[in-house]
Amino acid sequence: MKKSSKAIALVVALAMVSMLIGCNQSAQQQQGKKKLVIGLSVSTLAFPWQKSLTDNSLTEIDKLGGTAIVFDAQGRVDKQNADIEDLIIKKVDIIIVNAIDGKAAVTAVVQANKAKIPVIATSRRIEGGEIAQFISCDNVAGGEAAAKYLADKMGGKGKVAMIEGTPGNSSSSDRTIGFKQGISKFPNIKLVYDRPGNFKRDVALALTEDLLQAHPDIAGIFYQNDDMAIGGIRAIQSAGKLNKIAVISFDGIREVFPHIKDGEIGATIYNDAASIGTMSVESAFKVSRGEKVDSFASPPMPVITKTNVEQFIKNSGEVANK
Repeated sequence: MKKSSKAIALVVALAMVSMLIGCNQSAQQQQGKKKLVIGLSVSTLAFPWQKSLTDNSLTEIDKLGGTAIVFDAQGRVDKQNADIEDLIIKKVDIIIVNAIDGKAAVTAVVQANKAKIPVIATSRRIEGGEIAQFISCDNVAGGEAAAKYLADKMGGKGKVAMIEGTPGNSSSSDRTIGFKQGISKFPNIKLVYDRPGNFKRDVALALTEDLLQAHPDIAGIFYQNDDMAIGGIRAIQSAGKLNKIAVISFDGIREVFPHIKDGEIGATIYNDAASIGTMSVESAFKVSRGEKVDSFASPPMPVITKTNVEQFIKNSGEVANK
């Protein structure tokens, strides 16, 4: 009987030791679990839209338990390519690229492909290499929506102008394609002025001054981002034509909302930086797990006007306070 009791005690003791070893191993595995490292190459952090994209991406990476290495290319193609090469050397798990120039980024993307590091293109298309997913608003559709807005405000006739973004940038080129397609549906509207403003406020201000001198009867202007529109309306105001020229822009940054509320800028096409940043990171985690994702994904793109801008002002405040 004593031998039987000793045997039972021995079995129980061994079981407890086994459980303790198993628990210890499980704890060690949890502690040693590797975080997903995401490399984020941003075209520039000088623009509010890219800053919002980056901030929301970092918030989502932290929320999902990853870690990030962020590089600001400062608007320089050579720096962005060097940044991506650096991320490859650092052996990050996946790279999210907000490209300055979709063609210039191809070489670096191909290098990432060779290193077996997946690449996600965010906001701007990359024209080569293997891209796991492209996440952006539909810029062609946005350009068409801008054309329709101006046509409606102009009564289907008159002269329009377009201040484009940066040459070689897919967001700009797609918005141009969409706007020209949209305007072509209105035979009594003529596009008389089309210049690159490089998405910069001061450049758009100077171009708008030139436009108003060359075409004093201009009836509508499409600025391809809000920054340029904010610069452009300064020239329009100086010429005494504020509220006399229909103006629409693109992006929906917080700074543009007061100008829409006051009627200085008629509308903006909402390019949801927060959602695009969040979607990009969510896809990065999916791709890293070997899950399939669509080749293209896009958030909704409402037109923000005086009638609905208050809701966007409220929402932008909630995002800022998170």
